[in-house]
Amino acid sequence: MLNCLLLYLSKLENSRPQDLAILVQNKLKLTISALQVPELTVLENLFDCLYFSSMCKEESELIKVTVTFIDPANPDPNPPKYKVPERWSCVAFEKQIPLVSKSLAKLSKAADPSSSSLAVYYDQSGNLFIWGMIDQAMHYQNFLNYESDTDSEQP
Repeated sequence: MLNCLLLYLSKLENSRPQDLAILVQNKLKLTISALQVPELTVLENLFDCLYFSSMCKEESELIKVTVTFIDPANPDPNPPKYKVPERWSCVAFEKQIPLVSKSLAKLSKAADPSSSSLAVYYDQSGNLFIWGMIDQAMHYQNFLNYESDTDSEQP
């Protein structure tokens, strides 16, 4: 879904993170209940942070990180009847970390996008935070790289 949106944005001149936020919010409104769709400002702040983080460096290397927007109060709302060993899992941090470019840069060294993703969400005030890490993203990455014929379940 996001890849299609990014392709659409790439055809527009001077697209900004705010444009992506509008497209994502509209897509979410079509796929999940309106009560779960975050405010536009939350999505704008998320994409702004990701955009500016993409220009940062940590240990002289560009930042590479994957984030998953997932509610810490209910990270797995529809678990399967039978869980397979390769299924994704989520580990919560002891305390939440504010989602800012500096924290993404630091955590990017521990969260290799080929095998993990940072779990992010927002509070009642709309402030974004990193609350954990999702393991087993490797199976989805293999699918994206055409190394696997089947897609794995994603959070």
